[in-house]
Amino acid sequence: MKVLMGEVISLNRDDHWVHFPDGAICWDNEVIVDIGLRSEVVARYTDATIIDKSGCLILPGFIDCHLHFPQYEIMGSYGEELLGWLNKYTFPEEISFNQQDKAEKVARNLINNMLSNGTTCGVFFSSSSYKATQVLFKNLATLGLRGVVGKVAMDRFSPEELIVLPEDEYTQTKQLISEFHNKEGRLTYALTPRFAPTCTEALLEVTQKLRAEFPDLLLQTHYAENKAEIEWVQELFPQHKSYLEVYNHYDLLGDKTLLAHCIHVEDEDLKLLQKTKSKVVHCPTSNLFLGSGLFPYERFDEYSIDVGFGSDIGAGTKLSIWSNLLSAYEIQKMRGKSLSPKELFKLATLDSAKILGMQNKIGALEEGMQVDLQIIDPKKHKLLNDRFTRELSVEEKVFSLISLCDDRATDSVVVAGEFVCY
Repeated sequence: MKVLMGEVISLNRDDHWVHFPDGAICWDNEVIVDIGLRSEVVARYTDATIIDKSGCLILPGFIDCHLHFPQYEIMGSYGEELLGWLNKYTFPEEISFNQQDKAEKVARNLINNMLSNGTTCGVFFSSSSYKATQVLFKNLATLGLRGVVGKVAMDRFSPEELIVLPEDEYTQTKQLISEFHNKEGRLTYALTPRFAPTCTEALLEVTQKLRAEFPDLLLQTHYAENKAEIEWVQELFPQHKSYLEVYNHYDLLGDKTLLAHCIHVEDEDLKLLQKTKSKVVHCPTSNLFLGSGLFPYERFDEYSIDVGFGSDIGAGTKLSIWSNLLSAYEIQKMRGKSLSPKELFKLATLDSAKILGMQNKIGALEEGMQVDLQIIDPKKHKLLNDRFTRELSVEEKVFSLISLCDDRATDSVVVAGEFVCY
């Protein structure tokens, strides 16, 4: 049993701030058993190990709902929109992940960098390589990050070295599910067709078959990120009236479906997303970097469609979720809407937990929740520290973190009740 002391900031599952300026959290066996004023919590657990982080902020770990494992080392590559990005940078880089030593190096570096930025759960597109996907799963288990992982499925309009035929995709996916899904307690598998253009009808049918066989799995893909992409889908699938209808035809929509981007969405598509209870992942820095467009947040709110949050590295340029939240704020300002600090913070915590079906496990610091948290030390970041010398409300503190914070201010991270980053 451990008691961690510091300034506690979280949202609870009723969307109210939990704020104890002089607070403490007690956990036992990876589960929070108490949270409150420092003096009261410490008095209740006199035999617990005390960890004093006075002067630091204790917050839920962030949840990154969309990122690409093989694109870590091409972050910040210059000058392309989506389809050019894939052909010039992404596909050549993903070929290199057929070499196990490359996959091992990147897996370790990516996971450690995510942890140093306060991210405790990630939803990953792997490459199309079976062995590289194994490597990612094994490193997640070793380093402690909670992970949802899928081997990317694609069988056309890609280099030969990346193509996996539908029958082989079916066999390899079933083997990965058997090896890793729910095996480590913190790891799950997600069916991962890259996007409609790189999938033949036969591959989409295989994905449909796998989904019927494993209905508890999440499914992740891309949708309506770029106008040229949408036009390409219309050329490839003229029998379907919209891009979204392609996925719907193969039973790939539903309450366990995560659709990244969703920028250029018509009213009929919004109605279908609402009807199928499909989930959306907002990836602001990627959308800006590739010039894809400005995410219409208010439209999804209007249709009560659940939205989560992702860095989308490598087209996304920041592993820091704080920095991504600032971009989300700026995008909506350009669209005439001002997201509140609570709405922004919730996107990367409770909202993201909800679209993963993990809202009763992670995303908030509450009794009964699992212990995934980040500890921020403002003194490690000069500008942030100067800002925190003022008297600030909890919302002002959170927005200051969104505006200014990065990995320099991370003191440590706790996953499953254990310190993994100092």
